[in-house]
Amino acid sequence: MYPQHKVANIIEILEGLRIGNYKADQTESHADANDPYSTDPERHPALIVRSERPFNAETPTSLLADNFITPNELFYVRNHLPVPEVRIPFSPLLIH
Repeated sequence: MYPQHKVANIIEILEGLRIGNYKADQTESHADANDPYSTDPERHPALIVRSERPFNAETPTSLLADNFITPNELFYVRNHLPVPEVRIPFSPLLIH
C-alpha cells in the first residue's frame, strides 16, 4: 500500500525504530477489505474538502468567527493515511 516504505534503506531505518509487532484482531470487520479508507469517520458537511483520500479539509472562513474556539467537528482535517480504528477498553481506573 505504501511503496515508499519498501526500499532497503527505509526498511533499515524503520527496523531500528520498531518497538514491537502488532497482531490484528481477527474479528475486525471492514466495510471493504480492499479499501483502506472505508472505515474513515463521517465529516461535517460544512468542511471544504480539498482531498478525499487521504482526507484533507478546511473550515470555511465564514464559520471561523462564530465561536472563540473552533468546534472539533469544524476543525481542519489533515491526514496522510487512513484514520486508524482505535478501541480503548473500559477501565474504571480511567474515570475520575
